[in-house]
Amino acid sequence: MKSKSKTKSKRNWTMTSFYNLFVCIAIAGYVVYSCSRVTDKEHVLKDHGIKTKGYVYDSYSQRSHTWYLYEFTVNGQNYYGRLFNSAHIGDSIWILYMRDDPSTNMGLFD
Repeated sequence: MKSKSKTKSKRNWTMTSFYNLFVCIAIAGYVVYSCSRVTDKEHVLKDHGIKTKGYVYDSYSQRSHTWYLYEFTVNGQNYYGRLFNSAHIGDSIWILYMRDDPSTNMGLFD
């Protein structure tokens, strides 16, 4: 009887290890995918984006980071974004945005 319980225990440990490995690979894949999307967005905006002025209108803290919210106007319509940098409410900043979709944008500092 002891040998059966050891075999069953070993099988359960193996399934748990497989599950943990699968979860780690899935999380790593998601992180790589998310980072590549941000990098692609930055490259596209830097290569094809239109530059305009915007301003920082608010900020909020999340964990140990402070995000600064900005606003800019294209063809009379306001668009928004956030940036992780040192800024002050009221600062004027440069914004890069896509001509066909100004909601795809990023804030820059000189």
